[in-house]
Amino acid sequence: MSIISNLDSNENHQELQMSYLEAFRTLESDSPYKTDLLSLLMSNDAHYGHQICRHNPMMGRYLYGEHGDVHVINLTSTMFLLKKVLNDLVVMFSESNARLLFVGSKEQLVNVIKDSAERCGQYFVNHRWFGGTLTNWKTIQQSIRKMNILEKELADQTLDKKLRQSKERVYNKLINSLGGIRKMSNLPDIIFVTDTNREKVAIQEANKLGIPVIALLDSNSSPIGVDYPIPCNDDSQDAVSLICQLISDAVLTGIESAFERRQAQQKEREQNRKSYAERRNYANTADNKEKSAESGAQGDKSDVRKPYVKKGVSKDESAKNKNDSNN
Repeated sequence: MSIISNLDSNENHQELQMSYLEAFRTLESDSPYKTDLLSLLMSNDAHYGHQICRHNPMMGRYLYGEHGDVHVINLTSTMFLLKKVLNDLVVMFSESNARLLFVGSKEQLVNVIKDSAERCGQYFVNHRWFGGTLTNWKTIQQSIRKMNILEKELADQTLDKKLRQSKERVYNKLINSLGGIRKMSNLPDIIFVTDTNREKVAIQEANKLGIPVIALLDSNSSPIGVDYPIPCNDDSQDAVSLICQLISDAVLTGIESAFERRQAQQKEREQNRKSYAERRNYANTADNKEKSAESGAQGDKSDVRKPYVKKGVSKDESAKNKNDSNN
């Protein structure tokens, strides 16, 4: 019987948190960050699941116990899986120019999803998911172009009132669903989903295209099709906001490390270029010295007078004529 199940249902929220925290403080910790993260998750109600009658049996390995009629999520598994996700995101964004898509259409998470995506320069869908957003990307791009054209037309103040209203209705519908991906030039490399039940179509499209999926899993969620599960309370705005902030921090860390690596490579290329130029200049000066020495030696030889020989007369004839003249 777990510690949580032994608690009386009338005990307050603070006693539940303290008992849960005390149960896992005995685990080995590499750094104080582990305990701090556990405290953050508990303070943001990330450990509360749904009612027992609504739980998904496939989520049993991620559950710690029961409190009254509510399941409690095992935050140790949440921490380990979250750490793996963050490390993989840092590696992915440090090695390539990856794209991450935040997906969450719950009303209480609209601003959280948007702010987290914009904070790290990524993309988001925080309203109804358009069917075929990933699998029919070319058609979605046409809709994005149509949205851009409508935006330019609505900037014209001379439009008729009825025509403006009809165009605004179409534009608002498109901007709500596609506004967060209007600058995405290609399919994302990985997506982050806040609710697997609500965003089932997005997960199916990502699985069809082989795009990895990061997802928050509540006690009633389905882990099917999820590559990076994160057990967490997906109804708590504070808990989802904390996870989104950690993911955006990991993305920024990866982008920063990639930028630093490119700068180091550029400096190394410049140093190699300078050293090559210095070696080339040294070789040119050595060649010039050798050429000047050879030209100097040839100049000394050219100062010695040669015997005069008439043109068209061979050396033997000139020597014979010289002997005859002496006689």
